[in-house]
Amino acid sequence: MLMKKTNQRLNRGRNFFIAAVIIILGLWFLPGSGLLLASIHDKNHTNLFPFVIFFFGGLTGFLSSIFFFIKSFLSKPLHSHPDTLQLFCEAIKKLATTLDLKTMTDEAAEIIAGVIGVRGCSISILDTDTKKIRLNSIFGIRQPDSRVIDIPGSGLLDGKPLVVPDTKTREFPEVDDSRESLICVPLKLEEKIFGAVCIYGERGQRLSTEMISILESLSNILSLAISHAFVYENFQKLAEAKTHFIFQTSHELRSPLASIHSLTAVLLKKYIGNLNTKQEEILSRMELRLRKLSEMVNDLLELAQGRVNAANPELLKIDVIPIITDTINLFDQRIKDKGITLCVHRIPDSAIIKATEDGIRSIITNLLSNAYKYTEREGKIDLSVYENTEKDELIIEVTDTGIGIPETEIGALFTEFFRASNAKAHTEMGTGLGLPIVRAHVEKFRGRIHVESKPGKGTLFRILLPEVK
Repeated sequence: MLMKKTNQRLNRGRNFFIAAVIIILGLWFLPGSGLLLASIHDKNHTNLFPFVIFFFGGLTGFLSSIFFFIKSFLSKPLHSHPDTLQLFCEAIKKLATTLDLKTMTDEAAEIIAGVIGVRGCSISILDTDTKKIRLNSIFGIRQPDSRVIDIPGSGLLDGKPLVVPDTKTREFPEVDDSRESLICVPLKLEEKIFGAVCIYGERGQRLSTEMISILESLSNILSLAISHAFVYENFQKLAEAKTHFIFQTSHELRSPLASIHSLTAVLLKKYIGNLNTKQEEILSRMELRLRKLSEMVNDLLELAQGRVNAANPELLKIDVIPIITDTINLFDQRIKDKGITLCVHRIPDSAIIKATEDGIRSIITNLLSNAYKYTEREGKIDLSVYENTEKDELIIEVTDTGIGIPETEIGALFTEFFRASNAKAHTEMGTGLGLPIVRAHVEKFRGRIHVESKPGKGTLFRILLPEVK
């Protein structure tokens, strides 16, 4: 690369020197010829033909040198630089807005064809297993029957550009009679090859090797974007594998845990005989652990199910008020038994949003469960549901007078399995999955969630969901 740049600089310097010499000679011939003509005219010479030729020869040389200089050093950059720079910026901006590989390469193929000024462009991705280059996107030319492009001995897989002056001498399935030449450069980042970018010239349009540098610059931008897309794709696959594992494991554990829990309850209620103090203590501890494990399994199953449905959520227009009211009634007695006051405020007669019944029920259940769990006897829980008519939003607020959340830990609340330090000290019960489940449902319903809390004072959770009018 250094040698290439050095040669380019030497060629540029040589051309500049030649142009400068021609201009100097032209400048010398032009006034010299004029002075000579004036001198001859003063001496009444009649045969002026050689001197006229000499004069116009100098003028022609001078104008030619000026044209040569402008064409070589000024006209090209002035002609192509603004548009090319703008398209380069557009390419960078568009490639930065998506991590979807197909969308990225489709847009890049069109941009590259526009920047270089050719009929078509194709972008192919290397299959690392078969070492074949597979066509991913194509613009401006017909779609080939085969998406696998085999270019034996082309050097693309070695990171070298390929120039084919006449495609009729090669077999490229995407080229027809209206295309006559092509240039391909590898997509690579450092030493890793991702694929290839090819541009195609019209019949009569001979693609020059000078286009390689522009194409390589664009391919470098695209290679960086593709590497990010691959990382994102791998991350998605890992996330899907994790979700599948959680879903399957939780589903398999749910039934046996329920059976063990039921048998433990039978023993504790002494249906099959009396227990001594030690036995009752051990079974009580077992029942507590089983309850906690069952809660975690149920939460994991709900979280995994929500992720599976998150890609294509089936949201329906539903009235959420009856669902919220039913969920409150399920908690009402349990909250009162603990000596906590539950106050319900400002619930409208109806509120239509695009959501799922299970999702709304899960949001209210988890928020009330958290408030109940971390609020002491004689505390208070307030639940408000009201509409913001200016923004067409339904707002659900759950406020408690519980232990609160340390300010430095609020940002981690929606992280899976996270529990605040004072929450862990307060009770062993809790999986750290309730709030991530709430956030997953809120985001699926295109809503927002806001938290305010002070240790020892309590916590406010505010859910804002877009209302359908």
